[in-house]
Amino acid sequence: MNWINVKEKHFIDIERFEDGSYRWTENNNCPKEPFLVGLFVGNNKTGFTKLEYWLVILSDNGLEEWTEDDTYPLDCWDITDIEFWCPIVVPKTE
Repeated sequence: MNWINVKEKHFIDIERFEDGSYRWTENNNCPKEPFLVGLFVGNNKTGFTKLEYWLVILSDNGLEEWTEDDTYPLDCWDITDIEFWCPIVVPKTE
């Protein structure tokens, strides 16, 4: 799997307005199946930075964390915070 930088190819189109608000729309890059999104998060106490990532789907409400049982809003980050995404490629069987 290869992570894609949203600056190079995003899974949504973002329209920003002068008042700081924005509107997003899904584009043709967005996977229809669950996919990964991530961003680098720094810890001010330790100075370490790590990639945090989630398995998500894109709904009308934005990103939702996906589990086998249900989906939950990805409340910890806004859709505009995401830095990388990765479609999940199912391994081929022989």
